[in-house]
Amino acid sequence: MTVRFSILGPVEVSVAGRPLPGMAPRHRGVLAHLLLNARTVLGAGQIIDAMWGPAPPDTARAQIHASVAAVRRVLRAAGAAELLQTRPAGYVMALEPGQLDLEDFGDRLREADRADDPAHAAERIRQALSLWRGGRWRT
Repeated sequence: MTVRFSILGPVEVSVAGRPLPGMAPRHRGVLAHLLLNARTVLGAGQIIDAMWGPAPPDTARAQIHASVAAVRRVLRAAGAAELLQTRPAGYVMALEPGQLDLEDFGDRLREADRADDPAHAAERIRQALSLWRGGRWRT
């Protein structure tokens, strides 16, 4: 099964084109931060800073651990538990190419930038914009 992650719009995990349920807003926030930093190890402190800024609650570390556990449950149900890895320094989303809409968006824009034909470039830009969900950029 191919697991895809979407952050261009509401944060979503999908399998075979179907969104998976089961994540509260905080869980989606933690997942979004991990996805924005895919393939980079993030410590709990970095995630806490991203979620709450300079004034985190006393329970921030426990909330991060609970959120990571919730994301793992969703990934395990999708048969993709190995994508969220724990390392000595923190957590990392070990994605394969083609699993994150944001990376696909960037790929399309780079293809447009390299295109010699304006029509081909415009098509790549339209493809990139079509990845946005829930907004006015739908083509």
